Amino acid sequence: MKLNAEYNLYLEHKKGWLKKRKGLFVLIKGKEIAGFYNSSNEAYQIGLKLFGNVSMLIHQILKKEPVIYIGRTKIDCLRMGTGDADRITASF
Repeated sequence: MKLNAEYNLYLEHKKGWLKKRKGLFVLIKGKEIAGFYNSSNEAYQIGLKLFGNVSMLIHQILKKEPVIYIGRTKIDCLRMGTGDADRITASF
């Protein structure tokens, strides 16, 4: 389930989206920007209707990417689309 194309498209548009759509969730499938939504759940439900149960990118438009904490585990968000293998930085 690689979403490099979708994440690269997000990165291409991120600067512009931050001006008018900051905080919203964008839905991207392939090279299609399928809309902007107030919640990830709303974007997911629309994605299911449009594309079915397939891989798609739902990403909140934020200036700084969040860091996710799971219990005592810190995981930096995925950095995709760099041309390198996808990677996660984690500390336990």
